[in-house]
Amino acid sequence: MERSKILRLGPEPIDVVGDVHGHLDPLRQLMRLMGYDAAGRHPEGRRLLFVGDLCDRGPDSPGVFELVMRAVEDGGALCLLGNHEQALIDPDENERQKAGNAWFFGNEARCRKDEQDFGPFRRVRGDQRERIEAFCDGLPIAVEHPDVQVVHACWDPASLEFVRSVGSTSNREIIAASNARAVHKLEEAGLEARFPVAKAALEDRRRMRDWAPDHGVTVEEQLLIDDLVPGEHIEQRENPIRVLTSGPEWPARSPMWLGKKWRFLERLAWWQSHPVDRPTVFGHYWRQREHLAMKPYDEHARLFDETGPGEWLGPGRLALCIDYRWPGDWSRASLAAYRPDLAELLFWDGERVASRWG
Repeated sequence: MERSKILRLGPEPIDVVGDVHGHLDPLRQLMRLMGYDAAGRHPEGRRLLFVGDLCDRGPDSPGVFELVMRAVEDGGALCLLGNHEQALIDPDENERQKAGNAWFFGNEARCRKDEQDFGPFRRVRGDQRERIEAFCDGLPIAVEHPDVQVVHACWDPASLEFVRSVGSTSNREIIAASNARAVHKLEEAGLEARFPVAKAALEDRRRMRDWAPDHGVTVEEQLLIDDLVPGEHIEQRENPIRVLTSGPEWPARSPMWLGKKWRFLERLAWWQSHPVDRPTVFGHYWRQREHLAMKPYDEHARLFDETGPGEWLGPGRLALCIDYRWPGDWSRASLAAYRPDLAELLFWDGERVASRWG
């Protein structure tokens, strides 16, 4: 595996694969459609580049890792660090407890809960665990190619410069340095003691759908929320690795039930507020392949407005999100790859969409 964290590639043609989320069979089909063999080799010398989030709530995260690790080792593929790979090697227990991670961390109760929410899934074997962790520790974080630049969630120059300044080839070390920076900022804000208390006190309630903080809370809960929200905001925006793998977030106007948890921060369309100056491809943001308005909070509409799945975003139309899903149906894969030299977006089910920046 190439060890630099921000890679600069030559002009070889690449195929940028969006978030796989544990959908092994759709990934195999997408690779076949693009002309790759099972080891990720292409007869015309093309190269696979995965944006990250190989795993999560799909049926076979271990199988996806096995395929991609083989493609990296034997076929010259590249894979970037996504927030779900980060969670596998981050010491923060809250990262490990995220919905969709039971395939790797779960006891029987957590596995039953994830199966109830997302459907049956294959669990990691003991002999796979260390190899997957080592793989995630060594993943690059961003790629610069003559056609496009690629990152999992947000192309943020300041965060990329922080990664360079750490000077490590270990993502564990970069995560630790990023976490330490965020803790220092919490100390400056006077939240280093109150924020962890609030976070721990509210954690179980935040995973209960019927808590409904959008309809009112107790005085005690509000005091905790008043420490939680600015703390989470600092923890996100002042942590460079989280900005790169999860994107910037901002205090929401009202709590939202998303991803099986009550959330007090909302995602920002960074491609609008901090536009890029060259074509940039990323994943992470659950872009609906066909927009279905979601109530009471339509995150897709806030981020993507009425754009179609192949439309580029932001001023100059230089940003493209390729993490797709069908609204309300986690079991239905919508995996796609962007092929810059062909100006084409290819879905695993065979749909092709012309897509060019600018």
